[in-house]
Amino acid sequence: MYKLLSSLFLGSLSLIASAEVTKQNPYNPIITHQYTADPTARVINGKVYVYPSSDMECPEGKGSNQFCMPGYNVFSTDDMKTWTDHGNILNHNTVPWVKKESYGMWAPDTIEHNGKFYFFFPGIPKESDNFREIGVAVADHPEGPFVARENYIEGTQGIDPSPFIDDDGRIYLYWGGGENLNVVELNQDMTKIISAPKVLEGLPPKYKEGPFMFKRNGIYYFTFPHAPDGSEEIAYGIAKSPMGPIEYQGKILERWKDGQWTNHHSIIEYKGQWYIFYHHNDVSQNKHLRSMSVDRLYFDDDGKILFTPSTKRGVGHLSAEETLQVDRYTSLENVRVTPNLSDGKPNWALHNIAKNGKAVLGQVDFADKEYSSVVAYVSSAKAGAKILISDGEGNQISTINVPNTSTGRYIAVKADLAFSPKGMQDLVFTFMGNVSTLKFDWLQFLQERESLITIAGNAEVIAKVDGSKTLTKDAPNLVSLNPFLRITDIKVNAFDESTEINVILDGRIVAEDSIEQIKPGSIVNLFANSTQTGKRSLERIAATSFNKTKGVQTEFSGSDIGNIGYIENGDSVTYESIQFKKPVTAFEISASSATKGGIIELRLGDESGELISTVAIENTGNWKTFKPVTVKLTANQTKLLKGEQTVSLVFKGGSGYLLNVDWFTFKS
Repeated sequence: MYKLLSSLFLGSLSLIASAEVTKQNPYNPIITHQYTADPTARVINGKVYVYPSSDMECPEGKGSNQFCMPGYNVFSTDDMKTWTDHGNILNHNTVPWVKKESYGMWAPDTIEHNGKFYFFFPGIPKESDNFREIGVAVADHPEGPFVARENYIEGTQGIDPSPFIDDDGRIYLYWGGGENLNVVELNQDMTKIISAPKVLEGLPPKYKEGPFMFKRNGIYYFTFPHAPDGSEEIAYGIAKSPMGPIEYQGKILERWKDGQWTNHHSIIEYKGQWYIFYHHNDVSQNKHLRSMSVDRLYFDDDGKILFTPSTKRGVGHLSAEETLQVDRYTSLENVRVTPNLSDGKPNWALHNIAKNGKAVLGQVDFADKEYSSVVAYVSSAKAGAKILISDGEGNQISTINVPNTSTGRYIAVKADLAFSPKGMQDLVFTFMGNVSTLKFDWLQFLQERESLITIAGNAEVIAKVDGSKTLTKDAPNLVSLNPFLRITDIKVNAFDESTEINVILDGRIVAEDSIEQIKPGSIVNLFANSTQTGKRSLERIAATSFNKTKGVQTEFSGSDIGNIGYIENGDSVTYESIQFKKPVTAFEISASSATKGGIIELRLGDESGELISTVAIENTGNWKTFKPVTVKLTANQTKLLKGEQTVSLVFKGGSGYLLNVDWFTFKS
């Protein structure tokens, strides 16, 4: 299958510059500007350094098990919120003994010893009859530059190396492969082994690679991915010696049940708190393109590791001054989260919300500031939904009444506060009323006289301003003193100057040229005209113009605007605001397949909506040969497709990749 990099990430990770890039992200996944898997965290010089592997879409004919991993970056933080990307430190084309363009740089690890930093990694050697060997690169600083040694460490064939230095100074290296956990002792400069490799005893059946060992209160904790039920959970055992045997203790982190079958982790203590790092495919919805996350870890009084629920909230500090991403939750009850990648960057929202469903966003710092109102960014095709906001003790902070925003359109809705919370608080959201079409993206608390300006489509706040500031044409920052906001100034920063925009001011649609000033405290929603008109049903609709997706990826084996690929059984894409101004009689879709193909279900609304029709796609010869297939619609099916509608394509078939889709349209 012909694949290019996803539009989310530009270029091969092996080409990333070494310049530092700093981003604030208090949520999971902690890195979203590139794919990061197998995170190994280490505490060095008062900071947390994370050394993950990197995933990318495979060039044709490359990769192992459909994974392509060219090299490594290193990231650091001192607050678990602000992450600095120190750039690429090693890749498959810079290591002397590694086969060029092999894309086999799997999970690494780093350890400090005698003022040097030793970076262990697996690679595919130039003598390609071997699986993987383990090498080491050395640096004077934790972020590099790292220089790889000329040869790998003899006698350490395998994957996922993890070094450990015991209290007596002896150095051990653990690695996986073949469902065995191997250990050797290394010499002091880590160039060779000084004991024969040993397979540790006591692991449960279906141990799977990825070992990480640490010592706490004299006990050796052996943690590892474990796959007794298919996908990998994180489990652990304990021992009295770094050479085992191991006494199995149980599960730490639940296995994924959404198609992501790998996991890989590390565990550290930082500033008195223990953390577990791991990965998931939350950004890509593709099991081969993963992103790293972190959650708090706890021990009981007997030293046992307590089970850790994975969260989207993560561990970074949240401030009530910021836009709060409610979809990055601490816990959910009868609510789902869907990704929206249509604007070229990851965003999520709560959807499939049941009546009395709940979401919790933990640890939000209100400090001692006085807030008067709250704004929710929501979408609903029906009026009558209510969002009740309470603190962790059940005190009701506010109730947001959600209007009919029209299908697929998000707007910011404001409500007054019953009281202003103080200090650190958990926020609990309870969904009431007519919630069947409700979607909920983010939340913003406002002080008196503060105004909020949003851009629809990008689902983002472009300004939160008080009554003494204004936005100007030339700078998005707040500069000149003025008691009002001027909409003409806002327009230029939000869209191209030639773009016709639509405005919702305090819940009312107004003409752009009919207002010149917005009063303090106003809520302004800006829409490009195309956002209002949506997609026309009788024109070709690009498959890449989805509003949300489950499992597919954008690529360019089809037309110049791209197509969707990596489609597997159960995947789906949803398209909002399709305009059916004339009756339609047929559905046409352009698809390709190099396998036996699959079935495309056309559904009304989200992926679980009413079935309209099905289309069978057969083998077209290869992934780049697209052929249109047309199915006629019955009179009853046609009746469903009127006005403005959301439709979804749901893909069904056997295992593996089924097909690619270029475009679809309706015919009258």
